[in-house]
Amino acid sequence: MILISLILTLLLSSLCLAFISPTLVLKKEAMFVDAISHSVLPGIVLSFIITRTLDSVLFDIFAVLFSFLTALCLKRIFTSLKISKESIIGLFYTFLFSIGVIMVVFFANDVHLDADAVLFGQIEYTVFDTLNFQILPFLNFTHLKLSICLAMLFLWFKFFSKKLYYESFDFNFANFKFKNLKYLNYLFYLFLSFVLIMSFKILGVVLVLSLAIAPALNAKFFAKNFHQMYLYSCLYAVLSSLIATFIAFSFDISIAGTIAFFNMLFLIFVNFLNTNFMHKN
Repeated sequence: MILISLILTLLLSSLCLAFISPTLVLKKEAMFVDAISHSVLPGIVLSFIITRTLDSVLFDIFAVLFSFLTALCLKRIFTSLKISKESIIGLFYTFLFSIGVIMVVFFANDVHLDADAVLFGQIEYTVFDTLNFQILPFLNFTHLKLSICLAMLFLWFKFFSKKLYYESFDFNFANFKFKNLKYLNYLFYLFLSFVLIMSFKILGVVLVLSLAIAPALNAKFFAKNFHQMYLYSCLYAVLSSLIATFIAFSFDISIAGTIAFFNMLFLIFVNFLNTNFMHKN
């Protein structure tokens, strides 16, 4: 039962990240994940200062809001400064992380803020948040939260994501065609912050960074249109998680490290096939 629960948690988390992966890659904002991952630390400390507890729902809400404000601030800097996005993000997330370290020293030096869990995840501990369903005893509270998140992301994909797809190819055309494009970007960054904060607590930063980017990068080699890219991204997320988890259990090694390694290895393999065989045909 524990193994089934862990695999289901991993699959639901992977699917949530696979739904935001194509938009991040097409908009060339994949490094947003890295920036938000480093804004988690000051967000966690600020949330603790306000709530004075680590177990309150407000703790998660403030962490999401801080990450959302970080994304909006980055977007504002992108439009104000004529510097590459990679350079801005590289400077900005190290700045945020340094602020987080200083805040820990001054305001939460005697409090265990689970920094190691944020980095490496705590997927094994999710099995203890049981819902006590007699029919499906392996279900837990994490599955419920991820299922709600997945349903919200599906609605996002159905009604809003295609407009940002146009923006990734022609910003002027998309801005002219869709008057509410700015607010759609805000909505996307809010979803992004929510999914990432939830995923960081379950999977850790290492695995989230890989799962938020690899599905779309691999899907681009096979997809011929917008809908195929989302479909292949989700299929890849499921298959890669299952295969890598089987390998990790077989050799008794880290699940997060195995999945991240598999994602990079598969990307190299697909790129080799595309360069030497598919491209020639």
